Amino acid sequence: MNKKQIFDTVAFYCDNDLDFICDETAQNRYNQVFLPENFQTKTANIIKIPTTNLSTSQAISMLAQKNLLTDEINTISLENIINKAKNIAQSCHDLDSLKIQVQDFDGCNLKKMATTTVFGDGNPNSKILIIGEAPGSEEDMQGIPFCGDSGIMLGEMFAAINLHRQQNFYITNTVFWRPPGNRQPTPEELAICQPFLERIIQIIKPKLIILIGATASCNVLHCKDQISKIHGKINDFNPSYLDYTSKTICLFHPSFLMRQPSKKKLVWQDLLTIEQYLNNV
Repeated sequence: MNKKQIFDTVAFYCDNDLDFICDETAQNRYNQVFLPENFQTKTANIIKIPTTNLSTSQAISMLAQKNLLTDEINTISLENIINKAKNIAQSCHDLDSLKIQVQDFDGCNLKKMATTTVFGDGNPNSKILIIGEAPGSEEDMQGIPFCGDSGIMLGEMFAAINLHRQQNFYITNTVFWRPPGNRQPTPEELAICQPFLERIIQIIKPKLIILIGATASCNVLHCKDQISKIHGKINDFNPSYLDYTSKTICLFHPSFLMRQPSKKKLVWQDLLTIEQYLNNV
């Protein structure tokens, strides 16, 4: 890589507020970046290129970390961002206004790398709320949760017990923007989006919350148990932000079932549990 290529690459990363330079192949990294004397960076320090070999997934995860430049000016603390999200969420009294506020919210770094905001879809007047992990590539393009291959399978799963998105449930995610490379959301990203998710629950007032996958289950229930231990069980759900007791049940994520089709039998049993519960409500 010559000096002009280095200049163009670093300029691109500065313009797009990116912190690391990586590619698909492992290679030695430059210790320094040689820039023209008149080149002005957006930050006080020149962006440092790591000297270790990183895989793409590792580099993507590192990109997700916030405020990596320690001398960045006017840094907003995570606590302040969460408090701002709480204040915004509580000011909204319906899903339409909440959706607009989430679309305008700039406190989560995921938004900078996403194509669109993926808020929710389905029947907001239903008493069933489905919560997944995060938007994927197809969801990021269309702005609709669970509209890709996983969404198709999820729709078929619920159709088997006569539940349909536009009639019987509302569906959203723990975060509203696609994490790069379809990685899992970080704890910070989940915490920032949580006030909005809690407000969705408050507004819909679901009788049953169906949690899809381990990330959604652990984040909403605040537990560390593996989903293989907690799936298929209907439990009371009465967090401090709700003034009534709802019910929750956890299911394996469709993307997991695509990789482990032998688990479909367990999911079918869990779906029958949901059907039996709804018939007795």
